[in-house]
Amino acid sequence: MADRFGKATLLSIVYFAFGLGALAMASGTAWGAWIGFGIYGFFAGGFNALAKAIISDIAPAELKATAYGVYYTAIGITTLMSLATAGWLWDRFGSTLPFAIASVAAIVLAGMLLGMRKRFY
Repeated sequence: MADRFGKATLLSIVYFAFGLGALAMASGTAWGAWIGFGIYGFFAGGFNALAKAIISDIAPAELKATAYGVYYTAIGITTLMSLATAGWLWDRFGSTLPFAIASVAAIVLAGMLLGMRKRFY
């Protein structure tokens, strides 16, 4: 599919799906949790595969290992920060707010990526 539609287009679809999954989780219902976790599985598989493929495409051969190192370091740091922030928001404002913020952010990011996808290649 990436050859037909482009990796950036597929990545925007994956981010949009994450936004929908987070929105389902924000509902606070058991069905929302099941649907959200199912969609998150789709997101996790698609995101991990596409991110690695995009890095491989854009990084020069002599810097591929460095590019992956920088990418995974950034993922680790931002995951730690985002989980701490989400936990604080959850404790302070309830479970809906972190998922609502994640949903809006992911859907906005999906739209931005879709609009800028031609700049990647």
